[in-house]
Amino acid sequence: MIDIRHLKHFIAVVEAGGVRPAARNVHLSPSSLLRSIQLIEAYYSVPLFDKSDKRQRLTQFGEQLLQEARSLTAGFDSIAPKLAQIADIASGSLRVGLAPGVADLLGPAVMARLLSDYPSVELSITIETAEILSGQLKKQQLDLLVAYESSFIGQENLKISRVCSIDPGWWVRKNHPLLARKTTKMEEISAYPLLAQHLETLYQSRLEEVLRTADLSRDRRVSISQCNSYRILCETALRSDAILLAPQLNFFHGKYAKDLRQLNMPVNMPKGWFSAAHQLLPSPSPLALRFIEIIKEEAASIVSKVGDKVK
Repeated sequence: MIDIRHLKHFIAVVEAGGVRPAARNVHLSPSSLLRSIQLIEAYYSVPLFDKSDKRQRLTQFGEQLLQEARSLTAGFDSIAPKLAQIADIASGSLRVGLAPGVADLLGPAVMARLLSDYPSVELSITIETAEILSGQLKKQQLDLLVAYESSFIGQENLKISRVCSIDPGWWVRKNHPLLARKTTKMEEISAYPLLAQHLETLYQSRLEEVLRTADLSRDRRVSISQCNSYRILCETALRSDAILLAPQLNFFHGKYAKDLRQLNMPVNMPKGWFSAAHQLLPSPSPLALRFIEIIKEEAASIVSKVGDKVK
């Protein structure tokens, strides 16, 4: 049986004008190239070269095979990197850092999809604050991270890919006293404890600004309790009068969508982005790039299902 290697040897002999010069060009022994020529001739039972011509002229069959061989090897060379990439993805390993909000919203779907498509992959997921994850990425302890884009401001040597936009909202349990109001003011919110996953820079600065400008009495201090666990925060909001600040997308899609209600607040928190980031150098692996593709696809699927509720 002949393969692409034998065809490449045949092309080398033709282009060099003989076995010996071709052997020097491709750094193989003349006997190796000659065996490939003989194997092709034996396989088709047709000579490739005119034996009576010392100039190594091709037979008619040899001419036809040369055209086909060049076409086949060119096609193979073009797909070889893709084949190598597929092999690398299928058997590679990946270390990913996810900020808590991303982990809650997209983590299960992305992990299930990746491990379903590539069962031999070794995947390590770290769930931490963006600040800690950024430090681990810089030390090359992670291959990539996904967090609020505002967490990457001022960091160099990063390639950032946006995953999905985030609109924050204020959430309370059913029958919360503030739900009776058409519009909730900040001074009313200040009477209750606030909950949040560890706030990223963009939301932290905006919330501090809102609290500074709100009409609060001097002796009233707004408390903000922060936690990485989305489940703990939601369960706390369900069992108390605490108000939870969290992305709308998590609630419209998540399992707590029926249990918590969104307050109508005149205070606008800035729209943010969940974004993926990796170091420019060293270059990300094919598996890391595939992970980014999958998380974007899963985010788009969730946004599509949520539809007008998120707009």
